[in-house]
Formats: sequence, structure tokens, C-alpha cells
Amino acid sequence: MPKTPREKEKDEREVLDYLVEMIQKNAETNASLKLVQKMKKPVPMHSIKRNVKLYKRKGTKKAKDDDFEYNTPKEVKDLEMCNKRKKAPKQPLPQKNKKKELEKEKQVIKVYTEILQMELENANIHIAAFLEIKASLYAIKHEEERGSVDYKNQIKLCLIEPLWYVFDYNKVLIPIHHCTNHHYTLLVVDNEKKRIVHMNSLQPLENERDEEEKYHKKAGYVVKHLMKFFQEVESSNKHYPDDSQEADIENYRYKSVGETNQGDLDDRILPMNDKEEMVRRWVLDNFEAIKEYKLEEDFDYPQQKSLS
Repeated sequence: MPKTPREKEKDEREVLDYLVEMIQKNAETNASLKLVQKMKKPVPMHSIKRNVKLYKRKGTKKAKDDDFEYNTPKEVKDLEMCNKRKKAPKQPLPQKNKKKELEKEKQVIKVYTEILQMELENANIHIAAFLEIKASLYAIKHEEERGSVDYKNQIKLCLIEPLWYVFDYNKVLIPIHHCTNHHYTLLVVDNEKKRIVHMNSLQPLENERDEEEKYHKKAGYVVKHLMKFFQEVESSNKHYPDDSQEADIENYRYKSVGETNQGDLDDRILPMNDKEEMVRRWVLDNFEAIKEYKLEEDFDYPQQKSLS
């Protein structure tokens, strides 16, 4: 007996409900499986076959290394090691900030000389005075870079001006930095023995040295500008024009107090203090002897000895 349209519609609805129910059950089951898989931690599994291959490979390498170590002639081993070093990638060397290192070195020397000067003053010993390392640095730079850079202002401010306050001491010590290889030497103006000596721990033997030896040459640059100080002291004994009349400024001198905004020296005629007058009088009294000061290398101080 054929089904009526109403019955057919009922059957189709039941089938549709069944399909919807099955789809929902499958969706719930899949979601549960995914959650379980997510919560389950993977267990490390090692294949026996893989382990056997790994042990065989390690054993073969060890046997090869042992054979190379005990059964290979030394010459062949040395050659092999040399080849390995050549093939090995070179590790980049750490880049050093040379400028910062240089500043640190200068600061250490500055502090050390200040400590020595303080110890001498505390002991009431007025036989030696120290200049800063920049006193020699600009004199050397000026001569080596002649034509490209002018350091006259720095020489005046760092070398010549400080000498007005220390040149009556028995010894004036000027450290020199040789920039090419971070080597330091010491220039000593010995007013007691009327000479200038250069102390250099890398000094070549006396019979092998000449005037062009690089450290001696740089010390000579400093001495060259040192002589300008003597000329300045001598000229301070002369008359200078003051407005419309000539005035004898026995106790005055041209002082460089810095640089102007245009980069020129700020020179002013100012009265000398007691220390400056003392230095001026000493230089003028010994001027003839000072003009004969010559640069000498010191081969007798302890660091120059081969056993030091």
C-alpha cells in the first residue's frame, strides 16, 4: 500500500533528525580526541636500529682516531694538524676601541705624575716638576702633520704656558707618547746639569743609534718647541708700546689665557705672579747656558740595562 504524502514527509524528517544527531556525536567525539591528544605529553621513543647505527659510527670514528694517534708518523700528523687549522673558520678578534684605551693610558700617567708631585711637595722637596702628556703630544703632531694641521695654539697653551710656573725646578719631566706603538718615553730638562736627556726603554745600542732614530727624533720635536719658551722669556724683558707712550712692563708679560671664538689665541698683557717672576729671573740669569742645552740619550738609567 503506497504511503501517503504525510507519511513520506514524516519519514524524511526522521531520517534528517538521525543524520543531525550522528553529525553532532561525531563532532563531540573529534573534539574529545583533540583535547586528549593536546593534553597527552609525547613520550620520547628511540629506535634500536638507530642506536645500533649510532654506536657503530662512534666506534668507527674512535678506531680511526686511535689509528691516527698511534700508527701515524709525527711529520704526517703535524701536516694534518696544520691543514685542519687552515680550514678552521677564523674567529673574529674583538675590536678594541683604541681611542678609549689611549685616553685611559693618558689618565693613568696624569694621575701617577700628580701623585708623585704631591708626595714631593708634602715632603717639602722642590727639585722636580711634571708636565702633562699633552705638552709633548701637540709638539710632535705639529711637526709630523706639518702643512695639514696647525697645533700652535695647543703648543702655547699646553707646553709653553705651564713652563712659566715650573722652569726654576732642578728638573722638569715631560712624558712623551709615541702613538705608533703605544710606547712612552720621558724627556728630562736637567737645569742642574744644564742638559736635556731622553729616557727610552727601547733605546737601541749606543753604537747603533743615529739622529733619525724614531724615538729620538720625536723627542727632538718637543725640544724644538721648548726653545720657544726661552725666546718668550727673553722677549718679556723688552719694552712694549702702551697706547701713545712706551711703558716698561718689567713685571708684565703676554699671557695666553685660552682661545677666542674664532680659534685664535686670547693673548693679554697681564702682571706676573711671584712664581712667574722667579722663573723669568732664573731663565734670564742662566740664559747663555740654556741656549747651549742639547738633547742627549740617557744610556745609564736602570731601565736601559739589559738585565732590568
